[in-house]
Amino acid sequence: MDVNAIPDGPKSEPEEAIEFDSNDLAYEYYKEYAKSVGFGTAKLSSRRSRSSKEFIDAKFSCIRYGNKQQSDNAINPRPSPKIGCKASMHVKRKPDGKWYIHSFVKEHNHELIPSQSHFFRSHRGSDPHKG
Repeated sequence: MDVNAIPDGPKSEPEEAIEFDSNDLAYEYYKEYAKSVGFGTAKLSSRRSRSSKEFIDAKFSCIRYGNKQQSDNAINPRPSPKIGCKASMHVKRKPDGKWYIHSFVKEHNHELIPSQSHFFRSHRGSDPHKG
């Protein structure tokens, strides 16, 4: 299934059969999915090939992925949204240049709020009435 043929973003949750032309398109797809479900996103990591220097994989996550880093010497510590959520999507590049979903973790350990998703930084600037 080629996601580039799907107008107006994802119609269902990510699955391994979906392909993308780039990791940026994969991230846009994950952001649209996140917005429809009710969570914010972040680019967690990416990796380049040592020989070609091109991106070969990327991991996108819920903004609550991971755990808060403790700092004892902070004067005014800011609250951290990180609460150990494992929701994420890992994409890899095939030799033909297409990207595919290598793994997808759907489960969140916090409430999802679709009606408030336009407030997340990753969704700002998009139409709150669309989708």
